[in-house]
Amino acid sequence: VIERYVHYDGAGDQYVGRVVVGLPLGSGDFAVLPPHFQAGSEIVVAAAGKLNFPRLWAHQSLHGVLTKFLASLAFHMDFLVNTLPAKHPLLASVLFGDMQLATDLQSIVKLTSDTMQPTGIPPRVALHVQLNRNMEAIRSLPQEVSEGIEKLLEDKGVTDGNITQSLLEELLKKAVNDVVMTTQTHSQATTPVESNALPVHPVHFWRGRWHLLPEDFELPSVDVATGWHLWWCGSQGRGIPALLKVQPRDLTRKQAKILCEWRFAVDELQSCHRAATGSDI
Repeated sequence: VIERYVHYDGAGDQYVGRVVVGLPLGSGDFAVLPPHFQAGSEIVVAAAGKLNFPRLWAHQSLHGVLTKFLASLAFHMDFLVNTLPAKHPLLASVLFGDMQLATDLQSIVKLTSDTMQPTGIPPRVALHVQLNRNMEAIRSLPQEVSEGIEKLLEDKGVTDGNITQSLLEELLKKAVNDVVMTTQTHSQATTPVESNALPVHPVHFWRGRWHLLPEDFELPSVDVATGWHLWWCGSQGRGIPALLKVQPRDLTRKQAKILCEWRFAVDELQSCHRAATGSDI
């Protein structure tokens, strides 16, 4: 009896999955697609995946789920930063520390797709989607009508030989552009100066002296790969300099002891690398 009445059904499970994640039942947003990377960004995503998941990315079969996970993290990054505790291990990961990487990934994440279709969608949701589209079209209609009438009046005024506002603005812009082009032609070309300045980290004053880190700083509890990255590169997004440059005097006594443990672990990793390759890092 159980096998007859209780069995797997794709549509039902997909619908339940959307309900469980909290999508609104009475809105067209119930049919939203998950965050995903746009087509043509495979090289950037692969580099980011290898950097954020160094061990898991070595398994080809996990690339699909890791890519979706990375897209969700990039899309919800602002929410996670504002919601999670400041000392949460996730905020100490590579993605949340490298602001340039985070910006690059956020620029290629989207919720719409020409090939991916939402599943588990009941018929009434399609009605909500169509109603939302109709509402957007109705709201934009007055603006379109106004712009059409303005364009018609402008075209009619120019035909009759009248000086309209848009025609005057166009003539002034053309005159200014001609002057700018003439000035640039006679000016000498300048070579841009490249800045080789190193990243600047603020210093903090507490207990009568200057320190690289604030008094309430605590070393995050992270995995080996993330700890290795923090040791050599730090976390720009979290304001953490490379831990290699941090001295025990920059921390409280408790954190200084933990830093010594970090240093011991890094030395051991370097020894293993030296024994395996015969060269230093």
